[in-house]
Amino acid sequence: MQVAWVGAAEQPVILKIAGTGGAYGGIKAVAQAFQQHNPQVQVIFPSTLGTTGGIKAVLAGGIDLAMSTRPLTPEEMQQGAVAYHYARTPLVFATPDQQEAAAARFTLADMAAIYAGKITTWPDGKPLRLVVRPAIDYDGVLLKRMSPDMAKAVSQAETRRGMRIAVTDTDNANLLPDLKGGLGSIGLAQIVADKLPLYPLTLGGVAPSLDNLKNGAYPYSKSFSLVTGPNPRAEILKFLQFVDSPQAQEILRQTGHLPKTNPHD
Repeated sequence: MQVAWVGAAEQPVILKIAGTGGAYGGIKAVAQAFQQHNPQVQVIFPSTLGTTGGIKAVLAGGIDLAMSTRPLTPEEMQQGAVAYHYARTPLVFATPDQQEAAAARFTLADMAAIYAGKITTWPDGKPLRLVVRPAIDYDGVLLKRMSPDMAKAVSQAETRRGMRIAVTDTDNANLLPDLKGGLGSIGLAQIVADKLPLYPLTLGGVAPSLDNLKNGAYPYSKSFSLVTGPNPRAEILKFLQFVDSPQAQEILRQTGHLPKTNPHD
């Protein structure tokens, strides 16, 4: 009887990626294409950890790459974390009601009034139910950077009693689509890649499209990075190189991302 021995070199190499829920759909699609070219590598996605949890995990050696939506802190960089920015996506205001999205003509000043509690209904008079991201989440930081009025209004919404709070991107994606009359902020990439039943609103008459983000007509966005620990393995570097490939960049565009093709993107 012959015995077939399986050498260690024939075992799949595991690549673990985790982090912000807003990046999962796009990176999963890229990972599927990567594995077609690299069948010896198996990419797995543990449960969502959020950006900070993902960075902690990659520094502790629990995962290989962390998906992040914020800059690294000085402490994280001192520990050897390195961020590779790969794309941006429009930061949009969205609702599960397609008719409300089509009829609303909100400006940034209107959004500030909504977060401040001064506007509480849609144009047709139906109740508007706001979903707030907390101060500890980077989306909240991005909202506050939109304007001084938004900074004040978002801070008020964070502390107002009775508000619906979505702590993470995953919480937000679970809450907002099922909330009648709901309105909240979310990355366009998460809507597209995860096929969420949400409809982005125009803001000041400008649609939050990739073209408008690229030409500057729609200036509000969130960035995505992949974070490694010190001395990443060869497979990790190979995956990062693939993310910059034409095939991966097209996948990213198809899932609501504007890939970083030049320093201004």
